[in-house]
Amino acid sequence: MWRIEHDPDRSLLELRALGVLGLPELDALADAWAKALAATASHPTVALFDLRGLEPLEGDAIAQVRARIKEPALALPNLKRLVILVDSAINTLQQRHAMVDPERELITRDPEDARALLWPE
Repeated sequence: MWRIEHDPDRSLLELRALGVLGLPELDALADAWAKALAATASHPTVALFDLRGLEPLEGDAIAQVRARIKEPALALPNLKRLVILVDSAINTLQQRHAMVDPERELITRDPEDARALLWPE
């Protein structure tokens, strides 16, 4: 299961995924993500991937996340940073393996850390 929300008042684009994501679900997610990225309309934005509760990705799925979700987001000059919130060591390792931009892509297991990383003072 997944959802994407755009909050223009907070300049936040949030992707939430949990359970099992196979390639068919990732295709639908990637299409919706592309539309959400376009909705940011070049305004400065931060993105949160909340992957708590997501089962470890299998097969080609992590490569698809990198190619179809992370790379398009981080290619945008208006995306200031991408914070990835996980709750397992396996998901942490998978996200590190799929890292695109270590300067703007941050992985944490702590929700308070995630908020601080999205909006540093």
